Amino acid sequence: MVNNKKTLKLVVCMSLIIALALSALGLTVRAVYENTHYNSGDQANDIVGIATTQVGYYEGDGGYTKYGDWYGLPYSDWCAMFVSWCADQAKVSTNAFPRFALCSAGADWFINEGRFHYAGSYTPQAGDLIFYASYGNIYHVGLVTGSDGSNVYSIEGNYNEAVYNVSYPLSYGDIMGYATPAYETGAAVQPEPETKVEPEPAVEEESDEDEIAADSEIVVRYDDEEEPEVIDTDSEEELGETDTSVEENTEEAEDTEETSESEENATDSEDSDTLTAVPDTHTSALIGDVDGDGEVNAADALLIQIYISGDLNDGTSFNYLNADVNASGEIDIQDAVLALKISVKAA
Repeated sequence: MVNNKKTLKLVVCMSLIIALALSALGLTVRAVYENTHYNSGDQANDIVGIATTQVGYYEGDGGYTKYGDWYGLPYSDWCAMFVSWCADQAKVSTNAFPRFALCSAGADWFINEGRFHYAGSYTPQAGDLIFYASYGNIYHVGLVTGSDGSNVYSIEGNYNEAVYNVSYPLSYGDIMGYATPAYETGAAVQPEPETKVEPEPAVEEESDEDEIAADSEIVVRYDDEEEPEVIDTDSEEELGETDTSVEENTEEAEDTEETSESEENATDSEDSDTLTAVPDTHTSALIGDVDGDGEVNAADALLIQIYISGDLNDGTSFNYLNADVNASGEIDIQDAVLALKISVKAA
């Protein structure tokens, strides 16, 4: 008994010493915030229940989040990836709720599906998505938890670098509108056990955010959101834009132009004047797929270069949204190099 008491005292003392050491070093121990919600099959309620379990989650060093890690962009702005993660946990079909990292891409998808309501024309319901915009720039998205007729309530990721409960007047000027996913109300389908992901230490060099899955559901870009003015908190978040860098030079893109003949749906000649025009559609789900053939290949990189040179033929299919691969706001040689890199990885 004496030995057991001595051992207990030693353990307690060591625990206090470790806690004091962590405090002195300024280290923070954050909860994992596992999804503890049990899916009922009512997906609108399930997605709200799942989001509620995440309130309080705070991003790690370098902006790391488990939502970005799940999506493939662990250090990017993450409000859109947060709502996409919640939809994935609720087992909502991608036909009803696309997984997206760029707010404008998600809004465009719902608009094209006829499932978007502009502010002032609709009363938001639990499970809806709320999109924010300023001067035409869609910069933030959250998950609606309800409305009382005067205010809208939501849970939003990347709000002051955390997951918060947020409320705004329905008349708030930055509310662009609301998306209404086609949720199911059938039998419950439980999510896969959540994998615990520990935050990675910050590094000085830029993270490689060019890893983009070739089978992504919709356009994959970086979320360059800016947070709205804070209504119910005392602090404001300063958001930086996600930097993307391309270290490849233009010679690499030029050296691979000749491979376009072997790619599916490529041109029959290396001469840009012989490009075959195809219907101009914007249904491609792949970033970098500018000719709409459903895959990213050297022909897409070549089309981007032809567009930059100003020699693009009239009638040639060219998806401008997919051509801006690095989401810089303009189409340049860096986009051609990135499209080529994606095609090589997908081959």
